[in-house]
Amino acid sequence: LIGGYAVAAASIQATLVQVMARELPADYAVFPVADGVGRPGSGDGRRVPGALAERLAEDPRVGGVVRVRTGRGSAGGAGVEVSAYVGADVGVDVSSEVVEGDLAGVGPGAVAVGAGDAERLGVGAGDAVAVSGPGGERRVRVAAVVAEGGMGGVTADPGDFAALFPGAGDAVLLVRGAGGVDGAELRGAVLGAVADFPGVEVSSAADQRAQFSRLFDSVFVVVVCLAGAAVVIAVLGAANTLALSAGERAGEFALLRALGLSRGALGGVLAAEGVVVSVTGAVLGVGVGVVFGALGAVASVPDAVVALPWVRISAVVGAAVPVGLAASVLGARSAASVGVAGAGSGAPGQV
Repeated sequence: LIGGYAVAAASIQATLVQVMARELPADYAVFPVADGVGRPGSGDGRRVPGALAERLAEDPRVGGVVRVRTGRGSAGGAGVEVSAYVGADVGVDVSSEVVEGDLAGVGPGAVAVGAGDAERLGVGAGDAVAVSGPGGERRVRVAAVVAEGGMGGVTADPGDFAALFPGAGDAVLLVRGAGGVDGAELRGAVLGAVADFPGVEVSSAADQRAQFSRLFDSVFVVVVCLAGAAVVIAVLGAANTLALSAGERAGEFALLRALGLSRGALGGVLAAEGVVVSVTGAVLGVGVGVVFGALGAVASVPDAVVALPWVRISAVVGAAVPVGLAASVLGARSAASVGVAGAGSGAPGQV
């Protein structure tokens, strides 16, 4: 049970982290507050001050700032949202699930289109489409079609976007931390810079990832506590079995005593047997749990990433050693009480 949940939880957590890394490709997002709720590109014309991006980029704790610019234009005669990621490599720094084509092809004269818009416009990877904005019209090629929920609308090269939307400001700033900078330092850098610019709001993907991690860790502790009852029952069962075995093997133990084995060493034999039984059960149980945990994660989450939490799995197997020793106490005491005289009769307890 513990091994199965550990694998399922680690796999679901790894999948969520991968999805968040794709959908939220930065540690922090900074955007203007609109309609009382932070909604970037909400159509009210509000933008992030350009000086804020410059200040963040100058901070040594910040590894990079991506300036997301958006505008309402048209493609193929239909209205679409056009976006550009200034300072980012599309397909690497910002990405989305690709339905058709390749995001690496997005560049001057080539765009990515959301699946819904591609279907509405009747275009696919390799097709040409005319995209227009306040600055005019540009004919571009569709390099990739991406799934819904990622980069929607039309994602254009920054140069093409600037020609279509002259003077467009930053709708969102995506901030990544520099290498070796911890979360607290980066948070201080972002909040310190934002404090001088009223009307903007900060969203933290790093905090969301940490929150998910704490949630799964808490649930794991609860599962371990609940499974603890099953572990106690297992220990009592193993202890009873080893104690009965010691009674049935009294003749064997008496012979060992007659051959010179001390009481302590005889108790050690039972302790070793308890550990072998416990570790064997733990290894088999964890093996079955890993398989079912992985299958459960794959069945529960689309495109699940199977992850094996080796530290927790090793801890479960390692815990089998003291459990086996605890289960062997009664059997070891019974074996140690066998006297040398019992070698002929097989009766325990003779001296």
